[in-house]
Amino acid sequence: MAPKILFISFFSKMRGGAELHTIQLASALSLRGYQVTLICQIDDEEIEIYKKRNIDLSKVTFKRKRTNSKSPKIRTLVFEFLRYRPNIVLIPKGGIGSGSLIIEILSKLIRIPLIAIEHSTPITLPAPKNFKGIIIPTPFMLKLWFKFSIRSWFTSKNICVSYTQAEILIKSWKFNPNKIEVIHNFVDQKLFYSDCNRRSQARKLCKIPQSSFVYGMITRLEPVKQVEIAIKKFNQQDCTNSYLIIFGEGSEKKRLEGLLKEKNSMERIKLFDFTSTPWDIYPCFDYFLITSKTEGLPLSLLEAMASGCIPISADVGGIKEVIVNNNNGFLYQSNDMNELGHIIYKLSKMEPEKVQCLKKEANKTTSRFALENIMGRYEQLIKQLLH
Repeated sequence: MAPKILFISFFSKMRGGAELHTIQLASALSLRGYQVTLICQIDDEEIEIYKKRNIDLSKVTFKRKRTNSKSPKIRTLVFEFLRYRPNIVLIPKGGIGSGSLIIEILSKLIRIPLIAIEHSTPITLPAPKNFKGIIIPTPFMLKLWFKFSIRSWFTSKNICVSYTQAEILIKSWKFNPNKIEVIHNFVDQKLFYSDCNRRSQARKLCKIPQSSFVYGMITRLEPVKQVEIAIKKFNQQDCTNSYLIIFGEGSEKKRLEGLLKEKNSMERIKLFDFTSTPWDIYPCFDYFLITSKTEGLPLSLLEAMASGCIPISADVGGIKEVIVNNNNGFLYQSNDMNELGHIIYKLSKMEPEKVQCLKKEANKTTSRFALENIMGRYEQLIKQLLH
């Protein structure tokens, strides 16, 4: 009988990069013969969005959480464990300590292998307070230490999507290196690829002249993404015949719309709603911007590069494991706005031949992160834990 895999998601919505990775992974494993059940908070609209991505969910069994509940009830988890009797439990982690202690304990008691996927780069251990020569740990330190200790003790494997994450977990949080596995995020190259016709259609869709240079972002409009930085630096540059295109939804949207009106930037900077078909949008961009304060390894980065965009990104999380500075994209030190401005200025003066070389290198890089290659790593790990 095929092994049973139980995914348990604690995300409140299924539209971000970590959520997309969870859905893609569940689908890919189900198509490889595993029996997959996914407990998550998802609605019919979100399922339709994933179907547009050609993600086959026909063999994935969904158990939907109540929309007014951030986490599944303990009795629901216990019931699913006992009824479903999975061979492996898999929990995607979106942030510090996200998930439920009850799952870790249940897995240990019933002796079911538990895999946690770390999508966000964990913070390093905060410094303790020094009170008259006495080192005193803060409540925040103790809380983090408890959560990470539980994760370290009870999980069978912790999958990190970057070596940067793995290093922090091992050095700062004292995770057992034998429990750490680095498996990068993946990209579906059948859906995301570079094509001249796609570029022309995308420019028409966004109402951008075909000959223009376009900087683009597809992101959540939340404070951690620091989209305002991109807007301010683009406004400061004399980028003739250039546009900044932003697609997304989030708590910052109204404030960003006000910022654009205030600076009279509506002609050169366009803010669009969330797109459920990003493969139609990426070809519009020449350059893809990431200004985030923190990242794991963004799926949007891989999708943009596979679509032929040159990435410009803050050097955070595992991004430097994908971007080789000045070779297939550009990195700048996080919050160094002058460096970001210099890169934008340099690109505005760059010869078209050099731009094309950078695009080809960016596109070529993503072959390492192809869905088929990465899924082999997951299957290898699952088989290892089952034997």
